Amino acid sequence: MYRSLNDLRKRLDRLEEEIRSIRREVDALKDEFSYIRERISELEGIIERGVKVRGRRRRSYAWVLDLLREHGFLTPITEGNTVSLFNAEGKKVVEIRYRRLLEKVIERAKVIRDESGREWLIDEELYESLMRKLPLRREEVSRVLNEKEEKLLELLNRAGYVLLKGRAYVKAT
Repeated sequence: MYRSLNDLRKRLDRLEEEIRSIRREVDALKDEFSYIRERISELEGIIERGVKVRGRRRRSYAWVLDLLREHGFLTPITEGNTVSLFNAEGKKVVEIRYRRLLEKVIERAKVIRDESGREWLIDEELYESLMRKLPLRREEVSRVLNEKEEKLLELLNRAGYVLLKGRAYVKAT
């Protein structure tokens, strides 16, 4: 009996060591997958920047309008001889060197001034889509609106284009 119990203990020790070894391998694989994910994100960023650079060469306003549709709304900030467009999080999306190009974009976008006096270029389709959904109860916002519409609703509320009356968002008159 003692011999078999001792053998059982040795087997248990070997199994525990194998489990530790497997855990180390799993942790190593997790690290490798994490590195692969980071690398894929970097490569996607390079591809995205490449697409933007190619679009800049065309000097057409269509690529800026596409960015505006993608982000929903952008704010232009003049920096020397260029104008940079920033998204709602304050991240630079694109830099424009041609004033006339920006003027063409402004002709095809809705311009709204927020509470701090900053102008925002807003995708006309996104604006119209949001306005059609008003009045909207506060509790329904996250269920009815997508992320871009929610951010736009916040911006329009701060700018006074949309008001929170009672528990519902309504168009300002």
